[in-house]
Amino acid sequence: MSSSSDHPWIYDVFISFRGKYTRQTFVSHLYAGLSNAGIHTFLDDEKLRKGNKLGAELERA
Repeated sequence: MSSSSDHPWIYDVFISFRGKYTRQTFVSHLYAGLSNAGIHTFLDDEKLRKGNKLGAELERA
């Protein structure tokens, strides 16, 4: 993996998904696997809702 000083972002992977149960099934396993492999992975907060202003962390991702 490259060092964080090599690029302006803080995540290597941005997981974008939709579906009522997707987080509880596939996405949680994907996130855990990527994180365990040392890959900096962004997974949104469950409170993020359509139409809301994006948070600063999400914009940096």
